[in-house]
Amino acid sequence: MRATRRFSLGFRVLAGVSVVLLIGTLGVWSMVGVGLVTAGLATVSLAGLVVPCVLAGGSLLDMLGALVELVLEGVATLVGALVDAIASLFG
Repeated sequence: MRATRRFSLGFRVLAGVSVVLLIGTLGVWSMVGVGLVTAGLATVSLAGLVVPCVLAGGSLLDMLGALVELVLEGVATLVGALVDAIASLFG
């Protein structure tokens, strides 16, 4: 049985890229410190995660649940694309 997904493929890819960008920004913050560029990247990555969840509507708890769901779906989409790319290399 195929599970229905709340967010489209575009939103899931955006979430995956935003999560990767956020992790990279946090890594730079831990080594170099907070700067204007890293703060801007963190803001953009968080906006990429929060805006689709707010557009999904509902109460605050629904939005937080949608945020967790979107992050997990985004990471799963990126991992699936990476596995497909590696599988295509080996036949």
